[in-house]
Amino acid sequence: MSLLAVLDESEQFLTLAQKRMLDAVLGEGAVSDAAIRDWAAAVDINALDAASYRLVPALCARAGSNPALRPLYGRMKGIYRYFFYRNNRFLTFVERVFSALVAAGIDFIVFKGTSTLLQYYRSAALRSFGDCDILVQRRDKERAEEVLVTCGLSYRYDAERKLRDRHSYDFVDAAENGFDLHWYSLLESCEEGIDDGLWNRSHHIEWKSLRLRVLAPEDELLVAGMGWIREPMNARVDWIYDAWLILKATPDFDWRLLHEELKRRKLQLSFMSAIGLLHRFVPHFPNVAVEKELFHEIRSVVERLVAENRTFGLDPETDRQLTAALSFPAGFRRFVGAIFGGDKRERIARSGNVIRYLRYCSHLDGSISHLYFHRDVRTFLRHIFDVVDPVALWRAKNYAQRREDVHLCLPPGVLRVPPKVRPQRYAARVNADNQLLRFVTPEITSLSVLVRITNTGSRPWHVLACDDCQFGLSYHLAAEGGECLSWDLPRHYFLFALRNQAALLLPGDSLQVELEILRPPTPGRYEARLDIVHEHVAWFDPNGQYFPRLPIEVL
Repeated sequence: MSLLAVLDESEQFLTLAQKRMLDAVLGEGAVSDAAIRDWAAAVDINALDAASYRLVPALCARAGSNPALRPLYGRMKGIYRYFFYRNNRFLTFVERVFSALVAAGIDFIVFKGTSTLLQYYRSAALRSFGDCDILVQRRDKERAEEVLVTCGLSYRYDAERKLRDRHSYDFVDAAENGFDLHWYSLLESCEEGIDDGLWNRSHHIEWKSLRLRVLAPEDELLVAGMGWIREPMNARVDWIYDAWLILKATPDFDWRLLHEELKRRKLQLSFMSAIGLLHRFVPHFPNVAVEKELFHEIRSVVERLVAENRTFGLDPETDRQLTAALSFPAGFRRFVGAIFGGDKRERIARSGNVIRYLRYCSHLDGSISHLYFHRDVRTFLRHIFDVVDPVALWRAKNYAQRREDVHLCLPPGVLRVPPKVRPQRYAARVNADNQLLRFVTPEITSLSVLVRITNTGSRPWHVLACDDCQFGLSYHLAAEGGECLSWDLPRHYFLFALRNQAALLLPGDSLQVELEILRPPTPGRYEARLDIVHEHVAWFDPNGQYFPRLPIEVL
């Protein structure tokens, strides 16, 4: 068994229809045939979600002659032709902008969707994209912006938003053609020189008499995976198709190079969820090579998933092997067990200071049918759900195989999801280094602060899958004299639910969160008043009485 199977989070982020489409497009033999049949039998071709719609051309090209798709073929072919026309028209626009940039002597890298289309796709119809992304050197940012303006493009948002942009500007023309100008490749790593490796490893391709610079395959995969990780609930699953084509075209793919670039950007743990999806959907994924190169990161993430109670639903064999993989070496396993009691997996699951997850399923009447959670959560169920029949809930049998887990099967009407989000009892401690944040040059657009948040109340903070009321760390900008200048500023969401799951921060548990403080627009002295928001519900400290105030100086 590969530990990569534990990293598969497709249940949380993808619908059943999206998983079937990916298996149909990427799978082989019986896997693909079964997925095609199941998808065709259940799909409403006129009510597809956006992510599935984008994969229709690829499915049509690969399996359009499959008998199961015969009733849908006409509509699928129409979608294929639509993307063929739309994408070729967009590429005409892109060619004109590229030519202008080349004529101006601006060196740039084409990356993300446009780059993968030009290098790896055999037809423009097969890769949908709504904009084109290029990366320039920071010294060329202003000149590149001038060229885009002469091509009829303008900044998409207002001037205040532009001041906050840290890594790219979004441009658009009158026909809604998008063009993203990056001076950093990733939002997660905006540091001077961070993209030097990408520039050094880039190479050139020829396209329509233009000589274009593109990323190395390893860097292209890194950018594609991080794009999904940044916004997983948008379910842009076509990045997996991109990754499959990249790996298929690069038999000597350098996993060590990818690993080193991830470590350089401190993104190696975040990227493991992308690795889990690639393991799940990409045929002949090189499990051995990937596990050998990323062993420590994979193990760390697996331990975190166990601590967060997100390993429910594993098949029995995988579950047993996961327990074995997390155990101590056989030579002193009995000695450690005698001292601490239980196995290592159980101790990991008991560890605090992590987000806990509770998984649930529903009856047709909307009441809860199944609950999966760590035993520490049981006492808080009445604070999370509406308990209709407390006696039946108390008598419900626990079907979990492990003693730290709870799996309840409930009859209809016992437990329900609350019809609306209820205000919770908020009590928190926020700790941050009270250092002076100095913006010494205009190039410094933001500074990061490490903040520790502790739930000091008697109830868990929780977010259910059916709402968008996340918990986030933010701040309010005030003048040195105390006047509030800006209230709604970017948040770092640390508590948000996954599909069919509730996310919890239990009483006494704490988290470390990195918050970006944006550069105020004019020189002077300010203060950032830290605050926690339960989105659409309440701020924890709206008067700024209890949480730290960080001094800011803009030169």
